[in-house]
Amino acid sequence: YNEKVGQAGGMATLPRVRADYQADFSLGWQGADRKVIPESADDYAGRPLVTSNLFEGVESALFAKMTFFNATAFGRSASFEDGRALSATIERADKAFGGDLSQTRVLGQWVEYVPVMWADNHVLRLEGVGAAGQGDETAQSFFGLGGYGIVQQMASPGLDRNVILRGYNPNSQVGRYLVKTGAAYRFPLMSYYRGTDATLPLYMRQLFGELYYEGGHAWSGESTGALDEG
Repeated sequence: YNEKVGQAGGMATLPRVRADYQADFSLGWQGADRKVIPESADDYAGRPLVTSNLFEGVESALFAKMTFFNATAFGRSASFEDGRALSATIERADKAFGGDLSQTRVLGQWVEYVPVMWADNHVLRLEGVGAAGQGDETAQSFFGLGGYGIVQQMASPGLDRNVILRGYNPNSQVGRYLVKTGAAYRFPLMSYYRGTDATLPLYMRQLFGELYYEGGHAWSGESTGALDEG
């Protein structure tokens, strides 16, 4: 399915910043107004849904989030080069908060950056995601897998329903449970560090490449097969 989603939210964060790491604890509220785009129904014809109850309405949820980050990067880095980023989020949507659904959702993510010792600025990025939910079931379910999700993730601070999986449309799989793994090899192709001339604001620093694999699966009961992309 595809849908039109309007979102709003707010979050208060208590940071703990040290020289070698940062840890944050956040509390917030997120609201969403969901409307189905019926013209897209043919794109998903024949795919199983959790129920025939295609939800249109308002979600209102409180969430708590903890993050830890200690990765480092340098001037010529293709990305962060060592360390890790961890996050865990729990969200509770309830009709008492002014929404139309009652659901509890949790999601955890681990990203590890491993430097490649035999080559400067070459990095292996490893990722694992796990999620689960319970409560009111809808056709959109608790989590969706696929797409990039950048605009929606920037629009609200809460727990996004969509988990990114490159190479697939958003919500290619939906379910109460979700897992995702990924590995990316990032490397520099060229270091240039020059501008075009003194009058044009054009400047080129570096060109990087990435080889990646991502795979994931969202399900509620009987499995319908995993998605993967490389």
